[in-house]
Amino acid sequence: MYNDSFLGSIFTLNPDGLLSTVDAIYVYTFCIIACIATTLLRSFLFMKICMKSSYNLHNSMFSNLLQARMSFFHTNPSGRILNRFSKDLGTVDEYLPKIMLEAFQVVFTICGVLTMEAIINQWMLIPIAVLVILFYFATIFYLKIAQNVKRLEGVTKSPLFSHVNATLNGLPTIRSGGVEIEKMMRKQFDMLQDHHSGTWYLFITSSAAFGVFTDLILCLFLALICFSLVLMNENDSVEDSKVGLAISQSMILIGHWQYGIKQFSETMSLMTSVERLLQYTNLPQEGSITSDDPPPSTWPSQGQLILKNVSMKYHSD
Repeated sequence: MYNDSFLGSIFTLNPDGLLSTVDAIYVYTFCIIACIATTLLRSFLFMKICMKSSYNLHNSMFSNLLQARMSFFHTNPSGRILNRFSKDLGTVDEYLPKIMLEAFQVVFTICGVLTMEAIINQWMLIPIAVLVILFYFATIFYLKIAQNVKRLEGVTKSPLFSHVNATLNGLPTIRSGGVEIEKMMRKQFDMLQDHHSGTWYLFITSSAAFGVFTDLILCLFLALICFSLVLMNENDSVEDSKVGLAISQSMILIGHWQYGIKQFSETMSLMTSVERLLQYTNLPQEGSITSDDPPPSTWPSQGQLILKNVSMKYHSD
């Protein structure tokens, strides 16, 4: 019912005090257009920010890598460096923005549904609080496992890249060694691939197990909502339309809650790629070499190199 005189001066109201069909269509169309415009603006702005961040992160990492000390390249194989610039950077460019945006969307949707349930039935604040606390600690527990497994997956992938790179560089030597050397290299590749595949499978199964736990708890929560609304409906303390609205909206939680926590957990897991990239933005740098007695502008005048009183030693490690 619209009793506001301001609405009556703008729209045409029927005798029951409701909007006319034509005005209702106009309002609905305006809401749809505003929603589309807001969604497009939000998506473009979010993707632009993420793309700019990834661009700056890549440039900072690349410039630090070019000025890194030679000891860094001695202690870090080429496969590890390639993994940062391929898998980790690709994750930040392609997967992380989309998953992060979906996580934010689902979290706000869940908050809206829980708020509506609390408005319809104030007693639902108690199970909602229990549900939020339970999933808070469960999510923290799951994130610790998922992030550690994700880090382990990145660690087990680097030797695989190193092995492939070393195999391609030493292909003539491997072929000259005969069948036995080829079998040995193939066996080593299979072993490294099994380690990486096992870690990746562990990451997938842990996510699936957490999804089963989420669905089980939410089904119990939905049953509690239905039971409480049935009791309230018997006492005529709540309208039938509100009961239908509460149950239909609570059904959204079963799919959205698991998907939201999964996307949020995936976002935190993918942040390990950002963490690995940031490690390459703070590498020890080669100091600028300056001489108190710089050579003349005509140096070198001839192609000759003389070493005097030169000493060398191995690294302390």
